[in-house]
Amino acid sequence: STAIQAISMAQQEAHQTITRLRKANEAGEMADSTYNRLLLEAAEAYKTVARTYVYGAPMSMAAYYALFQQADNRLLFNIYDREDSKAYGAVATNFNFLYPESARAKHLTNLALQSQKILRGQRVTNLESVDTKEVGFLDIDLPTVQGATKKLSEVAEGKTILVHFTVYASEWSPALNMELAALYTKYKGRGMEIYQVSLDEDAHFWKNAASNLPWVCVRDPQSLYSQIAALYNVAQLPAFFLLDKKGNLVKRIEEINRMEAEIRAAL
Repeated sequence: STAIQAISMAQQEAHQTITRLRKANEAGEMADSTYNRLLLEAAEAYKTVARTYVYGAPMSMAAYYALFQQADNRLLFNIYDREDSKAYGAVATNFNFLYPESARAKHLTNLALQSQKILRGQRVTNLESVDTKEVGFLDIDLPTVQGATKKLSEVAEGKTILVHFTVYASEWSPALNMELAALYTKYKGRGMEIYQVSLDEDAHFWKNAASNLPWVCVRDPQSLYSQIAALYNVAQLPAFFLLDKKGNLVKRIEEINRMEAEIRAAL
């Protein structure tokens, strides 16, 4: 009980701090670089407390509880972070040994294995050997419904692109896609394209929902832990970004009712 209380207090402090930072960033009172730095510091402050219980008693329910705490709707421990992956692995190993038939143990083991697989696939790149070109946006290269990968840079050449981060399983997604379809029909002939990035966990559901959409639909298998979404500073969904015909990221569209006007201006 004492451990749970300490973890909960650290989580509440992180949640309050991160919520305050997000609101300041959304209001334009804080630069993105400052926001991202302070966000990491707030999460690290929580994890400093949580690791005491994770590594001090990795077989305990307090350790399990610590791993799955959230702040402002995001997990504070990230399975795609090398240090955090060790914490998941430590608790998973103990739970799998002590409670092999437990659903919690199986869930933890699957998470730890998934984390290790992703991290092993991340290789350090020798940048001197890479052909580079300057672009005005962060490129995205993800699989489409058909299975082939599609780069944002390939789609963006000579077009005005609406980049849309979404979750098809959300209750607002069908109505929003109908609104996008109306805009797409209206402006496609003038050079507009949509590059829609799904963060759905269920790939089968996404494929069924996206199969009949007329624009480019891709999915990030990292789901809500997407590093691409993090690079675009996506804090909530849906999120929209506008690229002009020269390939420059010109606008983050905050208000959906302003979307058509922003697209027209970019065209």
